[in-house]
Amino acid sequence: MRIKSIGIENYLEEQLDYQSIDNSELDEILDIVYPLVNSSLNEILNYIEEGNQMDEDRESDGAIQLISATMMRQLYSKHQLFEVMVEFWNNHFNVDIAKGLDLILKVFEDRHVMRSHALSSFGEILHADAKSAAMMYYLDNYTNTKSGPNENYARELLELHTLGVDKGYTENDVKEVARCFTGWSIGINESDYFEFYQENHDFGSKLVLGQEINNSDGIRDGEQVLDYLAASSTTASFISQKLVRRFASDQPNENLVKKVAKSYLATDGDIKEMLRTLFHSPEFLASVDDKYKRPIEFVTSVARTLDIETAQSTIEQKFNPLYILFKEYQDSGQVPFLWSPPTGYPDIAGYWQTISAMLQRINLTNGIALGDIEVVSEEGQALYSQLIDYDLSAIIQDAQTAEEIVTMLENTLLYRELIVDDKQLLIEFLESDGSNISEQRIRAVIGIILSSTYFQLR
Repeated sequence: MRIKSIGIENYLEEQLDYQSIDNSELDEILDIVYPLVNSSLNEILNYIEEGNQMDEDRESDGAIQLISATMMRQLYSKHQLFEVMVEFWNNHFNVDIAKGLDLILKVFEDRHVMRSHALSSFGEILHADAKSAAMMYYLDNYTNTKSGPNENYARELLELHTLGVDKGYTENDVKEVARCFTGWSIGINESDYFEFYQENHDFGSKLVLGQEINNSDGIRDGEQVLDYLAASSTTASFISQKLVRRFASDQPNENLVKKVAKSYLATDGDIKEMLRTLFHSPEFLASVDDKYKRPIEFVTSVARTLDIETAQSTIEQKFNPLYILFKEYQDSGQVPFLWSPPTGYPDIAGYWQTISAMLQRINLTNGIALGDIEVVSEEGQALYSQLIDYDLSAIIQDAQTAEEIVTMLENTLLYRELIVDDKQLLIEFLESDGSNISEQRIRAVIGIILSSTYFQLR
């Protein structure tokens, strides 16, 4: 609706300038309900210690709050493109929140690295991620010293974060990069827990991708590597390819990748400029139906398309959908922050497009659309409508006849026309009720549309 009222171009610029959009109502609610998400690392650790003194296990509380707050933002935030990019970078710089200390460290990283830099520049987010205690712990760089080198972070930095697999670097480059990051570790400072230990750094000269690295202050070795990688045309191409894959097609259009990479290099990796180039391209506009929605995107799009926020009128009701949606994420295998390998969740249809996954989506959309289907909640049996609801009248508006109703659903759910034969089948389904079309039959059609290929693709 917002796009229709102000136009696509204005909507894009509004979303890129997300801080100009008032999202304070949701932010204030989340600050109260999930306080650990905005806490410092020391505050989180103190909270856990207080629990220990009372024989309470609080170690996973921060992670649970982060996952819940993330889902709430995906459902209700007015900063829609920003949330998509936060998810994109969390996936690109993947950290499994279930790994040891990352139950705590990832909570801090999400706010101070991913959310702080999601629409800044690639160089900025790369530097911030490299000094993240969560990433240090996840890829073991906190153990990387001159006497005991650890190459895990160095390898993934080249392979997954910047250049891509087999993009001109050698095994020796990996070893040299690891030497540059010796001494980068988790410390005891009271801010972000990043610490550089000079005594653990290898001050010898290194050669990385043909570039000599040799800085007297030590920490600049790693920073120089990051600067070089961020400025690389190979990195520009790799990041552009991932953005095109995320927003347009599993098989990124080479011409579009080149356009986005050109924008990257011309603006020092400015994320907003890359997105402008991508969204304004004819290749992007021609990519309709080329992308299959991953579980998080599908669930969120169902909720937003039905505008469940309006129907969940009280603050308490706004949290009710989380139970159903979290269960959906669990069953589909895409709970935020719980992908173990450093690759991040797959962004291609082949991984998600299974028979069982399709059945899950049909069950979810019919459960929400019909409302009277039962689901087992923590409190026992409950109807979907008791946990997640929507305003049917806002969707069908003043439509009366079967044809008018289906046409209205095209406009409010799909924003495009159905194939003639498909539309006729839905009209006949509604007309089988006679002239007095029941609400439940209309809801059934909504379920059919939301579980159809029309809605599965974008």
